[in-house]
Amino acid sequence: MLKIIKEHFPKVFVELLIIVVGVLIALFVNDWHAQREVNKNIHHVLTAALNEYRENSEQLKAVANYRKQQIEELYKGGRLSLSVSLKDVNLDLSNLMAIRTSLLNLFRENGWFFDDSKLMLVKIDDDRYSFKIEQSQGTLKVNGDQLELRLMSGIQLKTARLSDSSWNLADASGVLDDINYDTIEILHQIHVHQAMYLNQRQRALDVLYGQQGAIIPIIEDLSNLEKDLMQQYQQAITKLETQRSNL
Repeated sequence: MLKIIKEHFPKVFVELLIIVVGVLIALFVNDWHAQREVNKNIHHVLTAALNEYRENSEQLKAVANYRKQQIEELYKGGRLSLSVSLKDVNLDLSNLMAIRTSLLNLFRENGWFFDDSKLMLVKIDDDRYSFKIEQSQGTLKVNGDQLELRLMSGIQLKTARLSDSSWNLADASGVLDDINYDTIEILHQIHVHQAMYLNQRQRALDVLYGQQGAIIPIIEDLSNLEKDLMQQYQQAITKLETQRSNL
């Protein structure tokens, strides 16, 4: 028996070795194919994100100069409609309700009659307020010893048409389970900020077309979001290009 085992052991060992090596090779090839497919999906998602961020960045750049000029015009406050001496106005700049009352009195004294309940007043800085009443937008500003009321007209809202599909693509394709945390964080943060931008754009549209609110703070917030997004896009493009090249 021992003699038989000794005679057949080398042959059996070689056959077992061949089988084990074959199984290991098969597992390696299978894993290689699986990882290749994963990398292919990741590459597809990163490419889609890069294309989206570049296009969105160009959209925001096209709006940037317009937004800067728009805010400058809003800061000027439109056409001067009324200027009165502070001596003639009982005005407490620290009290928003008192300012509201004084503003309504000014309207009445100058023959402008509005529904008092529709007056919206928002503080911009220490001596300047934005107001909206019915379909009129304007600013109330202390200029030296004068209180100036300016009305704005013809305000247009030009915004970037941002695409927001890369995060949904990554989620739907299951790639989020395979990419590193830093990449997930980049995709998610931009997705969140794009949603904030779209919401702020809708708020601005609501104000312009008759809903309650003051337009100047919303336009300023919109401008800040645009600047933040452009910076995030540039940082994301650099990082994602590096990650894609390493696949």
